[in-house]
Amino acid sequence: MSRDLSESGSVDELRTAPVIVAVGIRIGEVAELRSFFADLTQGTEVAFVLVADGDTAHPESLATLVSPHVDLPVVEAEEGTLIEAGRLYTPPTGRVVVVKGRRFRLQPSPASDDHVGPIDRLLFSLAKDQQSRAAAVLLSPGGGDGTRGLQAIREAGGRSFLRKRTTAGESGSDRERAFDGVADHVFPLDRLMTGLMVHVDHVLVAERNGLQWPSSAAYAAEHLPTSVLSHGLDMERDAAHFRAVIDSAPVLIWANDRHGNVFLNRACRDFFGASEADFRHNGWSNFIHEEDREAFTAAYRVAVDRQEVFEGQCRVLRHDGMYRWMQSIALPRFSDEGWLVGYVGSSFDISRMKSSERT
Repeated sequence: MSRDLSESGSVDELRTAPVIVAVGIRIGEVAELRSFFADLTQGTEVAFVLVADGDTAHPESLATLVSPHVDLPVVEAEEGTLIEAGRLYTPPTGRVVVVKGRRFRLQPSPASDDHVGPIDRLLFSLAKDQQSRAAAVLLSPGGGDGTRGLQAIREAGGRSFLRKRTTAGESGSDRERAFDGVADHVFPLDRLMTGLMVHVDHVLVAERNGLQWPSSAAYAAEHLPTSVLSHGLDMERDAAHFRAVIDSAPVLIWANDRHGNVFLNRACRDFFGASEADFRHNGWSNFIHEEDREAFTAAYRVAVDRQEVFEGQCRVLRHDGMYRWMQSIALPRFSDEGWLVGYVGSSFDISRMKSSERT
């Protein structure tokens, strides 16, 4: 489905626009925004739109309630406001915000018997307006508001994230049941922003290099067999499934496990002119330029030790003997018991961007 450029701007404008992230939270839990935003990468081209579910008769505006808990500028949306990076937007009291052409449109609050709540309305509009750039985070899912909106985001090619309640004192299981199978990713509060930034980084890197999201590590992670995510890779058992679902992706996609096994999609194998055997047991480091190898591999080891998202740039040897600058982003995968079982990553050729930086 193509986007109407008369509403959203030219292609060049879209490539410089922020990634818009809708955030849903219960009004009684706004203090948890401090933890959510703690790992926000400074300077990232992302804008947040916050919608609160709960006490609609609260005497203070949402902007007033939220401001003490975030370092971002908090802006109360107005009709026609252009959405800009580095801001957290909130709806005015008694109004619902939707997005059209990267601008806010204000609507009356829905009646109590309306089956489409404020969160769903925002997500529907964001999916239609931003399509595969759209992202949504539900910090405190409740009732059913948000389920259809998350599905719309997913169908548009965007990404949705759900907070996982992890301690005995957090009674989230019943409230989350309505969201089973709807969200793309489920993370504890302290990992939500990291997971979100993987999506944001992939969108921005892809657009800067003329690539189409969502061919990415996140896409690969979603389509790997459950056995891979829980127990690591089995080359004989899982290779056919892996290749069947991601070999058509134009972006280089790879996966590894704790035992040194590696999967490469077709684009990756063709780019390097190499087989998976060449990459096993850290053999991949041999393809990195000697001036970049030590720093890149050290940064990767730190990410693995910390079980964090990895991101790095280095020059790698292409099949034709030329070195190309690549941006790599990798997402850690955990078993049901919380053990790290490996990484799923993707890489983009950023040589053109690097060349522009030098001129």
